[in-house]
Amino acid sequence: MYVCREQAHLVAAGVRTVVFADNGAIGTVRPNMFVHTTLEPGKHGILLRNDGLASGTGGFETFEGDANDVVFYWVGVTGKGFGVLTVDHFDGTQDAMSCVIGAAYSVKAN
Repeated sequence: MYVCREQAHLVAAGVRTVVFADNGAIGTVRPNMFVHTTLEPGKHGILLRNDGLASGTGGFETFEGDANDVVFYWVGVTGKGFGVLTVDHFDGTQDAMSCVIGAAYSVKAN
C-alpha cells in the first residue's frame, strides 16, 4: 500500500500527517511525500492524524486487499488548504504513480 500526499497550498503546507494502517503508524508525511507498507491479504483500515492548526484525526478508509494487490491512497487537506484532512482514492493509477514518483519517501522512525 502506498499513501501519497500531494503538494499543499497555504496553511496546509506546514501540516504533518501520521498515517496509520490497521492502528499502527507507518510513517509521517508532509506535502510531496509518501509512505509505503506491505499488508497481508484481507480487510484493512487507514487513518490519518495531523498536527498544526488542524490537529486531530481525520480521514478514514477501509479496503479489502488480495495477494499481490498494489493499493494507492491520496492524502491532503481539502479547500485549497483551508478544509479538512482526508484520505481518498486517486482518479487513476497514472495520477497515483505520478504522485509517488515525484514525492520523497518518508521512512518510518524506529
